[in-house]
Order: sequence, then structure tokens, then C-alpha cells
Amino acid sequence: MVGKSLFPKDFLWGGATSAYQFEGAPSSDGKLPTIQDVKQSEPLIAMNHYYQLAEDLKLLGELGLNAYRFSISWARIIRENGEVNIKGVAFYRRLIELCRQYQIEPIVCLYHDDLPAYLEEQGGWGNRRILAKFVRYASVLFDCFGEEVRYWQTISEQNLLTQKKISRGEESLKAIYQANHHLFLAQALVVKEYQQRGLKGKIGPAPNIVPIYSHSFVNDQEVTQQLEIMRNWLYLDVSLGGAYSKESLAILEKLDAVPAFQAEDESILTSVGNFISFSYGTSLVVAQAESGPHVTLTPIDPADVFGIELSLSAVYQRYPLPIFIMVRSLGLAESIDEKGQVLDYQRINFLKKQIGYLASALDNGVNLIGYATWSAFDVLSSDRSRAKGYGLIYVEEGQGDQPRIPKASFDWYQSFIRKERCQDDRGV
Repeated sequence: MVGKSLFPKDFLWGGATSAYQFEGAPSSDGKLPTIQDVKQSEPLIAMNHYYQLAEDLKLLGELGLNAYRFSISWARIIRENGEVNIKGVAFYRRLIELCRQYQIEPIVCLYHDDLPAYLEEQGGWGNRRILAKFVRYASVLFDCFGEEVRYWQTISEQNLLTQKKISRGEESLKAIYQANHHLFLAQALVVKEYQQRGLKGKIGPAPNIVPIYSHSFVNDQEVTQQLEIMRNWLYLDVSLGGAYSKESLAILEKLDAVPAFQAEDESILTSVGNFISFSYGTSLVVAQAESGPHVTLTPIDPADVFGIELSLSAVYQRYPLPIFIMVRSLGLAESIDEKGQVLDYQRINFLKKQIGYLASALDNGVNLIGYATWSAFDVLSSDRSRAKGYGLIYVEEGQGDQPRIPKASFDWYQSFIRKERCQDDRGV
């Protein structure tokens, strides 16, 4: 950055992971199988974080992060009979203690696509009985960590969970949007639970929000607007506005997918979050289009960094609340060179562009309180493969301990954070 920093002194510079993509230890210390575990023919070892916790947090401390976004595995906390798994609680307690030791703010997600398998067998989010179970789980976390954790995400990328179901075509739209409705209710119920305890932190939704462009303004604009409503705004309007918008209900009615409401549902949904924590990957284009001037095509993913600022501005204009953003880094097929290094210079340039657009959003008045790069470490992809890495820290595959190797991007981000903290003459 040149001249004054636009980032406030208390800005949260973070990294992110999720439980099923990072922890491993799929059956250790009483953990139950999840929907991710049962998809595998072999145990989901992931990155062995459960057993390399101290080493991993030490690395995050050395990196200089003051925020770490992670998710807690429901299946590690609550047994099938409803009892609390003390060993599971102890793991996350130690994780949070280590965060505090290294002056890292824990940003905790309650649910990141790892439903206990036995609940899926009972109908998953399509079964309304799951609501009480989710509130029970969240209540245990608030009892154990409510005073130590000041930032809570409710459900990670709920809109993508719903979109994935639609793309598979295995259920009716009516059933899919009924499950989606239950996710909204679950979210609102745990927000109410948190607020009723008088806890003073922030809690809110964590959808994936991206700009959606029309390839042809004339031909595609109506479809683009409908997609924006159903992919983006529905998930903020209900979670922060407390109700389905007229536009979203009209679209659901056309699809014959309006969820069934019970008498108390409208009242439940009025419990809304007090901050926004959304993720960003890349933009979408309605209709086939060539690469645009702001889109970087890589062998792994298209990446539209300009869309970061567009998304931040659009979200803040709609709901002027504090925002924490988690941004997907550059996915690359990587390996260790002959000197034992991972020289990801392409990712460094990408991170610089990302942070530049964060600064621009701040300059335009967005109340952006923090940023986490996805991911801090290399983690399993959502398809549970290790073909690509997004992390600042390379994780070497193995059955026991998995060596961690900081990449060139680790050194760059570390240096950047240090410079930010050393600047005394700051803008706001």
C-alpha cells in the first residue's frame, strides 16, 4: 500500500479453514460420522489438524494473523443420544485458547456442510425436527465459548447448499426449498438463543455473495435479476430483514416451490443477525460469455477480483452492517521444488489485487471490519480431493503427521500485515 493505509488499526487480517476439510480424525475421541465421511470409501483423514493443532496455531501466530475463521463439527460435539462429547469440546476449547495465546480473534462457524450422518438418515434439513437439535448444539457452544468468541457465523454458504441440490436434480424444488426454509429457521433460532443469553458479540449469516452479470443486457437482464434475488438477496433478506421478499416469493410461486410455513415461522424469522460474514469466489455471467477484462482464467478456476468490491458495495448498500469477508484465493496445482519451497508468486499477485479492492470498498464507505483468505492452509476441496491448493501453507500428504511448508505467499502476507500494523498515520 502506498501512503496512508485505508485499513483501521483493529482491522481483522485472517485466514480460514473448515472442520471436514482440515481436521481429519474422523472417528477419534467420540466423533460421529458426517455426511462427508460416508461419501468416502476410506476414512477422511484431511490435513490431520486434530493432531497437529499446536503446530498449526503456532504457524498462524508466526504469520501474524489477528483473526482465524474455522468451523466446529457438530458431530464432534453432540452424541446421537443428545449428550455432550466432552473430548470434542476440549479440542475446540484448546483451539480457542491457542488463538488467544497468539492474539488471534476466533471467528467461529456453527455449520459448514458436515451434518452428522444419522441426522441425514432421518431426513436432514428436510425434517423439521432438526431445528431443536441444531439449537441444542448451538446452545452447548454458547455455554462453553460464548464469552470467549466474539464473532459467530451461523450457516456457511446456505445458498450454495441449496444450489447444489438443485443442480443434482435428485429432489423436487418444493422439497429443496422446504429444507432451505428449515435452514433459515435454524439460523434465526440460534440467533435468538444467542441474543437471549445477553452475549455481546456479533452473530450473523455467511452466504456466498457474488455479482451476476448479463452477457446481453436486453436478452438476459430479467433472468439476471431473478438469479440475483434467488442466489444472493434471498439469503440476506431472510437472515437480516427477517422475511422473504415479495420478489422471492413470487419466483418461488412460479416454481411451485413456496415452502410450507407453520404458524410461528414468521415470528421466528424476525430474529436477525447483527453483522454480515459472506464468502466470495468469483462472479457469474448469465449466458455464454468470453473472458472479461477483470477475469483471470487459471487452469483451476476463473477468478474475478473486481467482483469483490462490487459485492461489498452491493451488500452494504442493502444492509449497512459490519462486514467480514472470506475470499477464495487462487487455486493452483502445486508441488515442492528441489529446494523444498512452494513459490506461488501468481497467488501473491492475486492477493495484492484482492486487498486493493478491499481498500477501495473501505474508501467508498463500506464498514468492512475484516478479511480472511480461503484458505490459511491447503485443505481438501469440497469434492474432498487434494488436486488443487488455495492455502498460504502447503500440506504434504501422508497417513500420520503431514508436514507443513509455508509458501512464498505466507512470507508476503506476513510482511504485508506487519507493515499495516506499523503504520501510524492512517486513514479511516
